[in-house]
Amino acid sequence: MNKISEIISNLPKFNNNIAIIDCDNNAITYSELYNKLNDFSYFLRNDLKLNSGERVSMNGGWSLNDSIHFLGAIYANLVAFPLNPRFPLNRSEELITKVGVVRNLELNTLKNNSINNNINSNINDEAVIIATSGSSGFPKAVVHNNSAVLAALDNQEFLNLDENKKVFCLSPICHIMGASYLLSALKNGATIVLHNSLDVNKIVTKINDYAIDTLIAIPTVYNLLPSDPLKNSSIKMAISGGQILPVSFINKFYDRTGIMVQTGYGMSELFGITGSTKNGLVELGDVGYPFKNVKLKILDENYIDLGAGNKGIIAINSPYIAKNYSDGTSLKKIKIHSEEYFITNDYGYLREDNGLTFLGRKDDIINVNGDKVSGCFLENIIFDTGFFNNVAVIGVPYQKSGEAPVGFAVPKNNLSIDIELVYSNLREKLSKFELPIDIKIVSELPLLVNNKIDKKKLLEWYSNA
Repeated sequence: MNKISEIISNLPKFNNNIAIIDCDNNAITYSELYNKLNDFSYFLRNDLKLNSGERVSMNGGWSLNDSIHFLGAIYANLVAFPLNPRFPLNRSEELITKVGVVRNLELNTLKNNSINNNINSNINDEAVIIATSGSSGFPKAVVHNNSAVLAALDNQEFLNLDENKKVFCLSPICHIMGASYLLSALKNGATIVLHNSLDVNKIVTKINDYAIDTLIAIPTVYNLLPSDPLKNSSIKMAISGGQILPVSFINKFYDRTGIMVQTGYGMSELFGITGSTKNGLVELGDVGYPFKNVKLKILDENYIDLGAGNKGIIAINSPYIAKNYSDGTSLKKIKIHSEEYFITNDYGYLREDNGLTFLGRKDDIINVNGDKVSGCFLENIIFDTGFFNNVAVIGVPYQKSGEAPVGFAVPKNNLSIDIELVYSNLREKLSKFELPIDIKIVSELPLLVNNKIDKKKLLEWYSNA
């Protein structure tokens, strides 16, 4: 396979198996999907006169129409750019301009025609553009070529997908997880069920109604899912992504289902997951082991290899790293022993068993007298005290140590919190330099458009207090 449009060419072999069930429970078979994509790609190439390699955008949500636009653009050998439906209009319009999109697709009347997709296209051509979340500034758009996407899909063989499997995915198509799992399911003839709500009752209903085998969700879902309706569920595999998964969530889900949640590590610049736990977490932040053809190194600020056991910047050598950013700028890479490594904005360390422990984004690392403290790690420790529904930790300037951690926490059920009791619990688990100098009790945490916590706003709160 030399291009991802060949995944769509192969859809008819799965015939009347259900391909996609969207967020509104609309279903389409593989043969119906193929016919829709055939007609829509004809419309794009012959009616809209779009040329191979041109960049087009579409809504990147959870609906059947979103999937048809995304997949139809790929089948027409265009470069598909699914937009985050949660982005405000002005941000989407600015992204469209910056990326060089020639057409923003709307659902048009499909025509009964066939298209010859044997258009000159090769494995190094652009295929998909994914925007970053924008949590550290304006979103960047990352360009992936056919080879990167196909290599990533090959590495998802651990899912063991086939025509009898049903995959439940909460990530929208605009997210790297949503796009990769959609393509992976269709490549293998599985049914993918798209869902856009964190309403736990609706999630449980879909899991049971559609006899889901593979659950793909964020940590919050694994914590909230109730026990009784899941005890006899059909789930055989559960995968978490998007943020560090607290060990308590994994244990709780295992007690309820007998299934150990697998965690992975990835980002918009990597089309897919670079590692996955197999038999349970080794420790908090464990994101598993590198897949085949993936090499990891931990570097200091001068990009010197630190070796196993030392905290530093995560660097990745992989065949499915993005081609470049949409404005043509290259990803930050360096040569180590003649091999090229992508320098991430993430911190972590390699364990002696070659597994990766993820500590958080570089911005989440708090420098306390030279000791690197993970804000994400502290959030999970504070959460596991059992007093809070949500927790965030930021680093603030501090005269004694340069920086110090400060926590913001939302109590469970509006409980009155005894802070000294919280600290008594934390002292049993944390070193003195890791302890937050303050924990602010708040009614809610500010969120970005992508539902991540707005830590810049928290810093403003603290500075203005």
